[in-house]
Order: sequence, then C-alpha cells, then structure tokens
Amino acid sequence: MLPKNRSTLAAEYGISRKTFAKLLKAIPHPLPHTLTAPWQKLIYRELGYPGTVDPTAYNDVRLPYAASTDNYLPSGKVPQT
Repeated sequence: MLPKNRSTLAAEYGISRKTFAKLLKAIPHPLPHTLTAPWQKLIYRELGYPGTVDPTAYNDVRLPYAASTDNYLPSGKVPQT
C-alpha cells in the first residue's frame, strides 16, 4: 500500500482538508505528516472506512506501535474494569 497524505484521505471521505483536520484532532495519537498503511488503518478504525476503501485490504496491516497498547480502544476510550 502506498503512503497517503491528509488531502488524499479527506478526498476519500468526500470532505475538505479543514474538516478532516478537525476530525483528526479527536484521535488521541500524534499523526505523522505522511500516513503509511498502519496510520491509515488507525484513522479508518477511528473514523470508519470510506466507501472507496476495502477494509479487507488492511487485514494484514498492524497498527502503529503508538496505538497497539492493550489499553487502546477506538476513540481513545479506556476499558472499564
């Protein structure tokens, strides 16, 4: 999979870059400028897969180390004990 930038991902969702930037602020991890497949998978898990992206293409992609802790759940929620 090719790296993507924020403009490309915003276009996949059919929204402006500015709106997409606001959505990314809700993700509890600092994101790099160039979004490789692991970071793309993290964003898709948080925001949902756009209609133009096949979720099965990301089955073998591991989440980035920053997001792969046991306490991580989508939207930054911590599991209840």
